[in-house]
Amino acid sequence: MIQNQEIKGILLVAASAFSYGFLYYFGINIIREDYSPFVTMFWRFLIAAIFLFWLLFPQLKKLLEQFSLKQIAVPLILSAPLHGTAASLYFVAAKLIGGGVAEVLLFTHPITVMFFNRFFYKTEIAKSCYFAIFGIILGTIFLADFNNSRFDLRGILIGLLSGVLFGLYIVSSKKNQVNPVFSAFLICCGSVVVCLIFAVATHSFAFPTKLNVWFNILALALICTALPIFLFQKGLRFLASEKAAIISMIEPLTVMLVSFILLNEKVTFYQICGSLIILTSAIFVAFKKSSS
Repeated sequence: MIQNQEIKGILLVAASAFSYGFLYYFGINIIREDYSPFVTMFWRFLIAAIFLFWLLFPQLKKLLEQFSLKQIAVPLILSAPLHGTAASLYFVAAKLIGGGVAEVLLFTHPITVMFFNRFFYKTEIAKSCYFAIFGIILGTIFLADFNNSRFDLRGILIGLLSGVLFGLYIVSSKKNQVNPVFSAFLICCGSVVVCLIFAVATHSFAFPTKLNVWFNILALALICTALPIFLFQKGLRFLASEKAAIISMIEPLTVMLVSFILLNEKVTFYQICGSLIILTSAIFVAFKKSSS
């Protein structure tokens, strides 16, 4: 029978996915103002890091003494570059092939999680996880808007890479032993550095000057970064990483709801079908007893 701690983890990861669902809405509003994905992600993670630092400041000295350099290095040096790069590449892919296809490719990340857990960590994967991944990817395809999609091999490869890197981020986060808020801060700090390097290398760094851009950056930083990273890191303490990866895939449902409510986009019959498939698959695997 499912444990109370596991239910807590499921709810935390689901809440994280809900918050992440606003990422495309706020992010694309910034990119449409001619800011590159790398610059958008740089400001996103920087503001989030500043906010988390403000929260942590009263206990920062205690936290630094509590955790070893090796423990701090996992979210800062390993998880952060994976998360920051995956987020940036998702928006690069969205510009090349459209948000719908990019979203489907990003949400192949549980395959990476299961592959690494099975072949590198020798973890037994429940059969329900394989069925759930197939169902959720199918549901995401139904949800995605392909009307504005374009075939671009480079964009497809970048989209697949974003999914692989996000999967590796989840795998690495399972090894994280740092306080969830402190971990979120470290991940944001590391992501700032990664995105700044990309922005400088592509000669796209810019300082936002418009009020509406700053509004979207603040929303992106708080609603779609600081909060969901904390919730996911917290939830991962109570769940197997492959189960967390699958539950996190309810994010496209939030994307659909946001598009419907804020952008007045119509919800099609196929999207309703996709929503039901995703929810059924996620609930099925969530309430199956973990094998690890």
